[in-house]
Amino acid sequence: MASQAASKARPPEKVAHKWNVFRAICAARARLGVSERALT
Repeated sequence: MASQAASKARPPEKVAHKWNVFRAICAARARLGVSERALT
C-alpha cells in the first residue's frame, strides 16, 4: 500500500506511461538497435 500511495503522490508530469514509451522506442528502434522481435 505504501508504494501505491507513493505512486499516486507523484506529479502527473513525472509519470512515464508505458504505451507512450513503447511508441517512442518503436519510432527510434533503428537508432537504439532494438529488433522488431524484441518489441513483440
